[in-house]
Amino acid sequence: MAIKNNRSKVNLMMATLLLGSFITTLAETLMNNGLPMIMEETHVSQMSAQWLNTGYMLVAGMIMPLAAFFMHRFPLKRLFTMTMGIFLIGTLISTFAPNFTFLLLGRLVQAIAVGINMPLVTNVLTIIIPAKNRGLAIGIAGIIINLGLAIGPTLSGVILEFYDWRMLFIVLLPFTILTLICTQFFVENLLEPKKISADFQSVLYAIVGLGSLLYSLGRLGESDSNGIYTALFALVGIAFIMIFIKRQFKIGKPLLLYGTGSNN
Repeated sequence: MAIKNNRSKVNLMMATLLLGSFITTLAETLMNNGLPMIMEETHVSQMSAQWLNTGYMLVAGMIMPLAAFFMHRFPLKRLFTMTMGIFLIGTLISTFAPNFTFLLLGRLVQAIAVGINMPLVTNVLTIIIPAKNRGLAIGIAGIIINLGLAIGPTLSGVILEFYDWRMLFIVLLPFTILTLICTQFFVENLLEPKKISADFQSVLYAIVGLGSLLYSLGRLGESDSNGIYTALFALVGIAFIMIFIKRQFKIGKPLLLYGTGSNN
């Protein structure tokens, strides 16, 4: 693979991918300080407003198991363009949302990109980075991605001192567009796309299991949540995840065990 022998191309490609991942993870916690302002303007309860964060994590968690499948099914440049395009659409929906329903819809669309991008970067690193440098590269990538989560609340606090909550989305737009432009120049296709199909039952088990478990964890922070229902969702989630794991050892093409295409 030619790109592996060209350090400048590798650096530019990883910078582009990490920029996209940083932006999408930043968006996750950027909303924290904006909830009170959104509640006041859209006239929703704290429980409803909290779904802007809970729903974001829920959708992202449900999509993550499909990331490896998408990486092998589509060329990397097209896949990353699609995910950042989805994130851009979600950001635009939230920016111009006339009510809370559209705002939540935009957040959920944003989360689809997060669910793909976070594991995608790690998979790409295992392909283009030599084994002796792979640990360091993955560590640096982890720091950059998690930096987005860490600075989100502080950055949103500064923004909200001078602007309303819509600026939390507007500030993401130029960086998202920049990432899309850089993708066209610096991201190269690494693997030959394969005409593979995802195992429907595995996808269903993963979505139901992770969705139920994450939903139950989200309910723990609600003061008026029903403990029995919360525990029930947690048990259903764990059960489906166990069924999902068991099925991966039985089928010929498990959802989570697609090879990276490189053993170097």
